[in-house]
Formats: sequence, C-alpha cells, structure tokens
Amino acid sequence: MKSYILNLFVAFISSIGLIAQTPITIQNTDMPKANDTLRYSMASAGGYNFASTNMDTLWDYTGLIPTSQDVEKYNSPLTSTYVIYFSGATYGVKENNLSLGAFAGGVGLSNVMGFYKNSATASVLVGRGVTYNSLPLGLTLAPKDTVYKFPLTVGRRDSCAFAGSLSLATLGGFKQVGYRITTVDGWGVIKTPYGQFNCVRVKSIIKEVDSLSVSGFNIPIPNNRTEYKWLAKGEKFPILEVVVTTGGLGVAGSTTIRYKDINRPELFVNNANFTTSKINTTIGDTVNLNDACSGSPIAYQWTITPNTVSYVANTSATSQNPRVLFNAAGKYSIKLQATYQGGIDDTTRTNYITITGGTSNTAVKEIKSAPLEINLFPVPASNELNIHFSKSVKGTNSIHVYDILGKEKEVNTEWSKAGTLASLDVSVMPNGVYFVRMNIEGKDITKKFIKE
Repeated sequence: MKSYILNLFVAFISSIGLIAQTPITIQNTDMPKANDTLRYSMASAGGYNFASTNMDTLWDYTGLIPTSQDVEKYNSPLTSTYVIYFSGATYGVKENNLSLGAFAGGVGLSNVMGFYKNSATASVLVGRGVTYNSLPLGLTLAPKDTVYKFPLTVGRRDSCAFAGSLSLATLGGFKQVGYRITTVDGWGVIKTPYGQFNCVRVKSIIKEVDSLSVSGFNIPIPNNRTEYKWLAKGEKFPILEVVVTTGGLGVAGSTTIRYKDINRPELFVNNANFTTSKINTTIGDTVNLNDACSGSPIAYQWTITPNTVSYVANTSATSQNPRVLFNAAGKYSIKLQATYQGGIDDTTRTNYITITGGTSNTAVKEIKSAPLEINLFPVPASNELNIHFSKSVKGTNSIHVYDILGKEKEVNTEWSKAGTLASLDVSVMPNGVYFVRMNIEGKDITKKFIKE
C-alpha cells in the first residue's frame, strides 16, 4: 500500500513539473526540412516575463490566448523564384519586408524569403530573396548568419558575424550587417495551450543594421532584437518563439509571440481586404486596386464583373496592387481572393465602383499604350514551350534559356509571322527548373518554367 501511495505521489509531482528532468539535447535531426509545415497560433504577451529562465524550470504559458492562426510552409528552393541563388539551401520560408516597414512596398520590394542550410553541425541562414519591381534578386550572406550550432546543450554559447548586400538597379542598394550571440540558457518543461514538453531554452541576441541606399543617400535602419525559443526533441519547430525588438528611427519596440498549435478553426477569420483609389469615376480613367489583406498572402486573384476592363501599368488580375482601366459605363463588382499557406480567403463588394460618361476614344488610346504582356504555355513543358506576346514584337529580339546553375541551353526558336508567338524546342533538355531570359523591345525580361 505504501508503495502504491508513493508511486501516486511521484506521478503527481512529475505532472506538475517539480521533479528534475534530464536535460535534453537538440540535434540537426530535430530541425525542419523542405515541405514541412508548421501550424502556429499568435498570442498577446499577457503579462508574462519571457526573459525568465533557469535550470530544471517549469515554464507555464498555458494562459496564452491565441489571437490568430496560420500555417507556415518550409519551401524547397527548387520551387522558388530564387532558386538560381539558393539552390543549395535546405528550405526557404516567408519573412517580413526586410525590416523596412511600409517603406519596402513604396520602393517596389516584396516577397521576402529567408533561405537556410541545415547540416549535422549547424543551421545557417545563407541569404534572403527579395523581389524588386517583379525581378527576383538574392542577398547572399558572407559571412553567413549561424542560427544554431549542434548539438544544442545546456550552457552552450556561440557567436557569429554576418553581412550581405544586393544592388537594386536605379534605386541604389540594400545591405544587412550584424552579429548574433546564442546561448542555451535553460532547460526543463514548457506548457502551452498546445501541450507539455521537455525542452531547452535558446536565447539569441541580434545586433543588426539594415541600410537602404536611395538616390545616393544611405538610410541606416536599426534591427536589434532578442529571440527566445523553447525547443523539444522531434518537434522540428519551436514549441514557443518570442521575438522582442528594441525599435528605432521613431518606431517603438514590439513583442511577437507564436507557438506551435493544433487546428483551431474558430481562429480563422477573413483576412482578405482591399481599398480602391476611386469608387466613382468616368470611362477611360484608371483606378488603383490596393491590397489591404492581413498577414502575408502568397498569391492574389482579382475578379471584376462585368469584365469590360483592361489592366494597365504592367499589372494583371494576379498582381498585388493592379491598375485597372474601365472601358464601359456601369456598376462593377470587385472580388479579391487571397491565398495563404493555410488556406484561401476572399472578399466581394457588389456594385462597388460606378463608371459614368466619358468617351471611348480616351479608353482606346490607353489600351493601345498598355504595356506588353508575356505568357508561357504549357507549364510544365514537355517538348515545346510557347511564349505568347500581347502584341507584335517583330524586330531585333533575343531569347535564351538557362538552367538553375546559370548555364545556357541550346534551343531552336521559331517565330510566328505576326511576331506574337515564339516556340522553343525543349524536347532534348533534362527535366528540371529553367529560366527564359528575353530582350524584347530593349527590355530584359526573365520567366521561370519547369520541364518534365
């Protein structure tokens, strides 16, 4: 009987985290790989002191209240628009907009991704991809940012410096320089709304300056932060991740909290939203459709009813912020469908824009001056890849095909008599990801396609 009572007491004490656990060790095998997904919930700080740590500690965060939920995908570099820069990385994940806030969109920067290389000894951020005015670019770090060194054991302390830059053509350039100090500063048990896990706590202090050059002026932007991560064996992702920024340049510091979680359908809300520059105008005028979605959509699809419209300024129905020319009077309904890693949201506003009066001559003039649109089909391609141009491009134009290592491939190209279609023979090329680089009417254009 005494033995039974003792066992019950031990089980009770263990359940509340007061019996010393053996410190765990995190290895490379506990890290994510390409095509893994993380379902996470965001939460408010709720008065917690996330800096607190010790040995054989119980971190009880079961009171965290989730405010939103999403799914993050760890993408294979081979499926990314930045494959030519980071084909050797283990995976790529969506990031923020290079710490530039709203300024990033103002200078044409979007679709930021961080690319990581995992090995038996370290997890390293090798660089970032960023799209500048529809052109994918790579910021390669040298030296690289070593996020973890394995094995992660209690008391381990590592540091590294990192730096990288990229040219932004007519804008100037962007540079990131900093250093990271990482310490495994605690171990024990963590409890969240997701569950209870034996863990180690990893603290990283990052001192970083991001510099943007605009028209010859260098704008330094501090990006100092402290990251706290609680890691468990076999979980691949932090059970809890807290990022505390110090702010700068008039921007206040912030605390971002996310934790690994189960599916909570009640947290999914309609994140799709948009604004327009005008809701009442005339035929021949252009209207800006502006993305105002929450979170970070990975794709956009605009639907305008009736479809008597033209997309101008090198935008289309899949652009984030298209410009639309209305060609006929009437009431138009606007629908935006935003695709996220975790699903699709959409918003429809019926009879939202009213077009009146005007003359069709104005509209015709703007349609004629609309930029060239280029489409590739079929994708994936097997034997032949066709390139369709929205208008004739007869003249001195060039088309070249490159593999992901930048090696040019020999292809036969045939043009239609009208100069609106180019057909490339890709039948002898190995399966894989390729890039078509074109110089059309004096402009350099790059498109990606898959050969299978």
